[in-house]
Amino acid sequence: MTTLVAVLALAAGGVLLVAGLRGVASPAAALGAVALQLAGTGLLWVAVPRPDVAAALAFLLASAAVAAAGRRRRLVGFAALAGLLAAALAVSLAGARGGLGAPRLGEALFSSRHGLLFWNPAAWIGVAGLVRLARRERTLAFALAGGLLAAVAVLSGVPAGASGPAAARRFAPLLPLLAPGMAAALDGLAGQAARAPGRLLAAAAALLVAWNLLFMEQYRTGEVPRDSTVSF
Repeated sequence: MTTLVAVLALAAGGVLLVAGLRGVASPAAALGAVALQLAGTGLLWVAVPRPDVAAALAFLLASAAVAAAGRRRRLVGFAALAGLLAAALAVSLAGARGGLGAPRLGEALFSSRHGLLFWNPAAWIGVAGLVRLARRERTLAFALAGGLLAAVAVLSGVPAGASGPAAARRFAPLLPLLAPGMAAALDGLAGQAARAPGRLLAAAAALLVAWNLLFMEQYRTGEVPRDSTVSF
């Protein structure tokens, strides 16, 4: 039953995000952003491997807030963003184990054990996309960035209690705030691919080459174990 409630909450949040993002991005980018939320973050961990109803409901409330702000982009929308985000944080904190301690921003964002940006690689796309979104939707972008910073400051004081995606579930209310940035980034990539596909392919190839070189450097220095074939 717990798993079903968590899955339904995530599904409802995704539907709300798609509806809200259509006010700031193309329908394809809106769907792509929601797909990134599910596939490029640890969000599914709050539903299937380790159901967490509090985290799923917090995601739903934050998605409703972003949808209201994205579609209205007026005072009522931003009031809904603030109110529902506060409610989402309250739900997330109520479901967290341990009390609220001193903020540890660097660890909360970049820790390899349970950092937001480490265990949710798609979050980088959302952060970069907020910069692009600010060029045409300045008020919305600043409202989302402000809410994101405030939420990170609060949730960074919540003890992780574990490592890996299961520990990052306390950041479920933050992920919808990155969805408009993800959609804006996807729209920008689509436009760049239409105008100059060669540049996009060259940038992707350079990124893969750099990734491989860094990996080989880790192997050379012994940071990656030089073991035999891994048995499955």
